[in-house]
Order: sequence, then structure tokens, then C-alpha cells
Amino acid sequence: MSLFDAYLMVDWSANSRPKGGKDSIWFCYAAWERGSLDEKRLENPRSRTAALEIVTAIAREHVETGQRLLVGFDFPFGFPAGLTEILGLDGIPWQATWRELVALVQDDLGGRRNRNNRFEVAAGFNQQISRGRGPFWGCPTSKSGPFLSTKKVDSDDCGLDPLRVCDRAIRGPKSTYQLFYNGSVGSQALTGIPRLEKLGKELGPICQVWPFETGMQAPDQSARVVLAEIYPSMFPIEKPYPCDIKDAGQVKACVVEFAMADRNKQLGSALRWKTGRRHESTQADRTGRGLDSRHRMSLGLGWRPGASARGKRPNTLKGGSRSSATGPR
Repeated sequence: MSLFDAYLMVDWSANSRPKGGKDSIWFCYAAWERGSLDEKRLENPRSRTAALEIVTAIAREHVETGQRLLVGFDFPFGFPAGLTEILGLDGIPWQATWRELVALVQDDLGGRRNRNNRFEVAAGFNQQISRGRGPFWGCPTSKSGPFLSTKKVDSDDCGLDPLRVCDRAIRGPKSTYQLFYNGSVGSQALTGIPRLEKLGKELGPICQVWPFETGMQAPDQSARVVLAEIYPSMFPIEKPYPCDIKDAGQVKACVVEFAMADRNKQLGSALRWKTGRRHESTQADRTGRGLDSRHRMSLGLGWRPGASARGKRPNTLKGGSRSSATGPR
């Protein structure tokens, strides 16, 4: 029996204006029906607000029908170790960071879809952390200033590691502190995390964030909607791309990979903490009580299903033979 009945994978965007096509928001949603994986939607919302409205509606539909939904977003759910401490934020690291971003980040400013203040928020963090232009960096020239630079300033990083443990576990991820240029993910995190917080509040306790609220293990049955960080570049994608857009191909590939791994009983293993010697898992609650220091670290920084703590390419999300089931059409 699969852990989930359906899968929704989202390629996020921090664009400051409504945008479609390449380098914008794409999502793919598919569900099991009579033993086959049926693609329900492959869409390209032009704004973050429109995207979250669709995601929320799909999630509510599954909750009402008693089905379980895995929702993946391709931006970091946490920041490298030390950020919450140097900012003086109290509480469990992920919760403290999320609360701070909800309080500071504004989206759809002035009623204009996608207009946001992410660069100003990053500059404010830099002023507080280093009184210089780090650790956050990367922006258009028009947004640069005494506390934010278009280029990385090593002397202003305050010794903070640019990468999380899970970023080092696979090849390719950029630093969460990088806000601009190809492959950057920092702006996506700044604009995306407040949306996740809102989604979680709207759905209530049946929506849980992996691994922060589930522990480093497969969620139990109380979680009807599970939010997880994904890295689409982990998986191969087939050409030609849907709609001739690579982003569309990536979210579609993610849906297939997670669904096939789930059907072949591999997804549960991918959701468990992996060490060099054995698997370990700990049940977390919303306060983080009962977690040892290693799990507190991982719950603060975030993780990706299938990533290995030993730094090897993930091998648990193989998904099996694609020809053995009907994939998204």
C-alpha cells in the first residue's frame, strides 16, 4: 500500500512580476486511480498567490475525501546552521526562522501581484548580522547598497557556512544566502516559506512539514497533507519537455519518481534519517521536545527525501520501471 494517494510538485519562483513560461512557477499534480498514475494537472500560474490558491484547494479536496497528499516545493525550508542564533531568534530554529520571515516579508505589495521586499529583508538581516554586505548576497544593481551587494563578499559572511548539511549530501545546490543569478534559491526561500506557513495554518494539524513536524521518518496517518523540500535536479527528465519548458518537465519527473518509489515501497526509506551505519528516526512534535542535538540540527536546517548523510547520490528514489505502471500523461 502506498503512503500517499496523490503527489503535487511545485517549481517555485521569486519573480517580482507575474510571469509565465520559462523560469516561472510550474506544478504537476497526479493521483493513483485503479492502479495507474493519472496526471490531473500540469499548470503554470503567473503569481505566487494564484499558485498557493490552487495548492490549497487541491489539498482541501484530499483532506475532505480522506486521502493523503505529498506536496513538494523546490526551495530550501531552512537555512545553514547558526543563522537563528546570530539573529537572536528564540525557539526551535525552523519555527523561529519561519515566524521571522512571515513578519518581515511582504508580497503583492501595493496590490501588485508578485511585487515583494525580499531584497530589503535580506539587507536588513545583513545589517544585523555583519553590519556589512553578507551573508546574503546577489541582487539587481538597483537593489544594491551598503548592506547588500550584487556579488559575494567573503569578509562579511561572519563565518557562517554557506551550505546546509543536506546541500552537501547531493551535487549541485547553491547557498540559501544567494538571492540572484542562475541556480540561486535564496529568494525562493524568502518568498516561499511565508506561503508554507500560511498553508499550514489554513489546513491545520493534518498538514505537517517533513521533517520538522514528522521527525526523520515516514509521517503517520495523522498527516493527511505532507509538505517536503525537493530538488528536481536529482532526477532525470525526458525530452521533449512538456510545453517545451524544462521546469514543466522537472515537476512532472518529480511526480513520477516519488509516485513510483512510493508504490515500490521505497519512499518510506527515503523519508528516514540516514547515517553512515544505520537508520534512525525520532518522532517530533511542534515544539521539538525529545530530540537530541543531531535531530535538532536537522530539524532546523531542513532535509530532502532520499538524500544521504554520507554525501552520496541518493539511490532510494529510483522509482522502479516506468513502463510497469501508467505514468502521467
